[in-house]
Amino acid sequence: MAVPYATGPSYQDQSFDGDEGHANFWKEFIKTDEAQDAMKQQYRDEFDQAADEYENKVKPQELRDLAEALLDCSREIKHIVAPLLKYDFCQRTLYNILQDCTSGKDASGAPREKKNFSDYLMTHGVRYQMEKLAEDVRANPAYGKTVNDEWWASVCQKMADDNKRDMFDHPRYIDVQGLCSMMNQGGLCLDMGMAKWKEKNYELALERYTLGVDMLQNLRARGRENEELLAGVTCRLLKNQAACALKLELWGLAARACDKVLHFKPRDVKALYRKGVAGARLGRVDGAVVDLQKALKLEPANRDAKRELARLTDIVRRKRLEEKKRFSGGLQRATSKGLYGDKEAEREKKKKLEAQASAKKRARHEKFNAARKEKGEDEVTFENWEKEEKEKAEKEEKAAEEARRRQQRQREEQRRKERGEDRVVVDDDLDLANCKGYKTLADGRRTSYFTNVPDQTTAQLLAAQQAPKKLEGGAAPSPDSNGDGSAWNAAGTTFEERDMKGWADDALRDALRDVSSVTDGLSVKTTSVKKLTGEASLVVSRGRARHIFEYVADLSVECRLPGEAPPGPGATTIKGTLHMPEVSSSITDGQYEARFLRKSSSPSLSRPREAALEAAVAAYSDAVRAAVAAFVADFSEKRIK
Repeated sequence: MAVPYATGPSYQDQSFDGDEGHANFWKEFIKTDEAQDAMKQQYRDEFDQAADEYENKVKPQELRDLAEALLDCSREIKHIVAPLLKYDFCQRTLYNILQDCTSGKDASGAPREKKNFSDYLMTHGVRYQMEKLAEDVRANPAYGKTVNDEWWASVCQKMADDNKRDMFDHPRYIDVQGLCSMMNQGGLCLDMGMAKWKEKNYELALERYTLGVDMLQNLRARGRENEELLAGVTCRLLKNQAACALKLELWGLAARACDKVLHFKPRDVKALYRKGVAGARLGRVDGAVVDLQKALKLEPANRDAKRELARLTDIVRRKRLEEKKRFSGGLQRATSKGLYGDKEAEREKKKKLEAQASAKKRARHEKFNAARKEKGEDEVTFENWEKEEKEKAEKEEKAAEEARRRQQRQREEQRRKERGEDRVVVDDDLDLANCKGYKTLADGRRTSYFTNVPDQTTAQLLAAQQAPKKLEGGAAPSPDSNGDGSAWNAAGTTFEERDMKGWADDALRDALRDVSSVTDGLSVKTTSVKKLTGEASLVVSRGRARHIFEYVADLSVECRLPGEAPPGPGATTIKGTLHMPEVSSSITDGQYEARFLRKSSSPSLSRPREAALEAAVAAYSDAVRAAVAAFVADFSEKRIK
């Protein structure tokens, strides 16, 4: 058997004992780096020789023919083509058009009438495309390079497709002796590639497998058994080539290798799986899903295929949701979210945001523990750290809210002083020092500006009339001194209104924050007041005080379900929001509406536990209503002084 590349004197002098000696020599020789480099250098030399021949002989002649043809064209054509001639794609395209016009044959080889090159370039379609491309290149020279690079990429892809087609359309048949030799070489490539694979040197492993593929892929053997043997080794090389390509993220190479395997073995599970992975990375999601489904149908226990198919199914589902949202009907386009809203997309978006927030929180916790570790302190668990952070945030929020209210009260007080209005004092000592409409008497007392001070004689007469007298028929009714008005409106005959929002916000928030209940071992409590918006005021009209308020409240709620005895379920925590759309003084029976909205990420419950949760939430809602009733009672005691 002839030994390739073994022509030097050091190899000619070797003697071998039979075929076994030749085989051992070949195995040792092909494994050497010198042999591998020599084979790769041969391929490079052949390619360089062909490229040099084209660059030095063929291409110059093509450019001369093209230049002569363009000289005969109109001035307008020359002006359009001038900025494009320096690019390879333009030279090749124009030369192909020239060949097509002057050959006198159609694509099938049948004779036809020749065309005028200049007239063909002036046709509407060709001229329009060249003009548009020339304008783009003049405006942005970098665009021409981009188009040229894309053209070269398409040429390379076509060469790869032609190579794949030649593999099946132009096979080379070998005899039994050649089959044994090539099978031996293919097996050696498999062994060398596997050795590099185990070393995780995927680039060298890919070179070894590609070498074997190049040797075997165009070969055919006569006889069914021989063909199956050759196809088996070729398919093993191609599948391993695809595996290395996936590791190196060469998705196109992996897909092409798997296509060749499936030509011989359409039911090969590994080829289907690797083609699906490569297709997904190339953006061919639908085809990848089909390949993975075929693989799972042939091998249902394949975990890798299951995992990849689940990932792609989720991508397809999201893609369809986006398409549905994008191409929905006119009513949905007008309302942006449709009549009912895209709840699924909202849930996905919310879940994604929660996952991002959780990841950021975990990173902050790790950074916090790293700082403690540098100081020699013990690490803090994530739950305790999260609890401390939550308490700290609530304190900061409360302090900021108090500061905002304080600033608002100061601004309101300043505005009242600038306008000369009365200063409102609720449940505090009366201070009339800065109130408009009051005056200081001779004895130092402060009184209303409209109070008449009698002279000495009038005062004596009034004092005499005010002396105690015996009443007949019972006590006379005394003047109404129990009015709800301010100091200057004791009778309550004048309309008055005072803004109570600041006090009411604090009082109602404090009342709702501490609500909790326990029902049959199931505890429900308020963790925070998420939202509290509304207004509150104290109005005096016709001698009677009216306490008016209207609020909307959202409470963060945590429900803890105790665990059951084995084999029952364990302890579970359900979180959600209690929404109260109307906490208003117009509701006199205390039956404020309250709806519990469970978080979408909450676990599902059995029917008995679901019923227990509903009962516990109902009891908690009653406790919240009782807290609001206590707030109403405190508010009703407020008076304008």
